[in-house]
Amino acid sequence: MLDNGWTVINTHLSFVPLVNVYQLFKLSRWAKAIEREYSTKVILLGDFNLPGGIPSKLTLWKRATQSSSYPSWNPKISFDYILMRDEHLSQSTEVITPTLDISDHRPLSIDLVN
Repeated sequence: MLDNGWTVINTHLSFVPLVNVYQLFKLSRWAKAIEREYSTKVILLGDFNLPGGIPSKLTLWKRATQSSSYPSWNPKISFDYILMRDEHLSQSTEVITPTLDISDHRPLSIDLVN
């Protein structure tokens, strides 16, 4: 847990269909348990390997960014997400990030307001 009351959970889910959905549900349950047990606000972020906002549609977590991230040279697909609970979305603002040549995904970034 960070000093500002947030807990950041980074993930890279499987690219295998249905395996990544199973992992998403397991991750979501685990994150909710952490929120309850430690009275913290959780951010889930990383490569979910699920397009079209599926992580938000299947869980109670909402997208803090709307940017597409894949492929980095011409992003049309969202595989990467920063997810928060709906009640915490007002505490973040999306930050536009530069294209980097070190990955086939573009980075995503937010600023947190406490």
